[in-house]
Amino acid sequence: MKEEARKALEIICDLTEAGLDQVFVDGFLRDVPVIGTAYKIAELGKSISDRIFVTKLARFFKCIEDIPKNEIEDFCRKVDEGGISLQRLGENLVLAINRVNDMDKMPILGLVFRAYIEGKITYDQFQRIYAAVDGAVISDLRAFIASDAKADDPTFSCLINTGFTAISRRAVSGHGDFIPLRVEKTDLGETFRQVMSGNEQRVSP
Repeated sequence: MKEEARKALEIICDLTEAGLDQVFVDGFLRDVPVIGTAYKIAELGKSISDRIFVTKLARFFKCIEDIPKNEIEDFCRKVDEGGISLQRLGENLVLAINRVNDMDKMPILGLVFRAYIEGKITYDQFQRIYAAVDGAVISDLRAFIASDAKADDPTFSCLINTGFTAISRRAVSGHGDFIPLRVEKTDLGETFRQVMSGNEQRVSP
């Protein structure tokens, strides 16, 4: 595996080893590819958005800082041997984090990435959940995470555009009886709920 590809996600190992309290220490991220560049820009104070990006990174990595370094290394190896290169994953991750429009979404995305590292979700699910979270309002996401309902929760209609919920497809039963349309949780929505299960406090206001 090329060294430059491996380094795209080595920041995860570095943050785990050094701790999140050192994220803003001078020079800590200076030599890390992609992320290091963003940190240098923020350090120079060229724009508020650059500093916001570094803060996003800190909140994101807080959710995975306790994963053992050897597990991170195993994950990096498996990714590079799979269908997507480690470098491409690192680039996509940086783009996704930078695009997020609400700082409070960062713990959610961090937990989703943790589930991907731990093999609880596939890369496709990881991508789809990220896109869904990016397109949702944080209050709706929190309500969805906290809800045990399978259908017709008041919040569900607000998440149809994300793919976490959908309008039921059948309006008539097999016996010809009318079935009122309802908004139901999708398989993707259920997967997201399972990923968030037990972490409600980490994503609460």
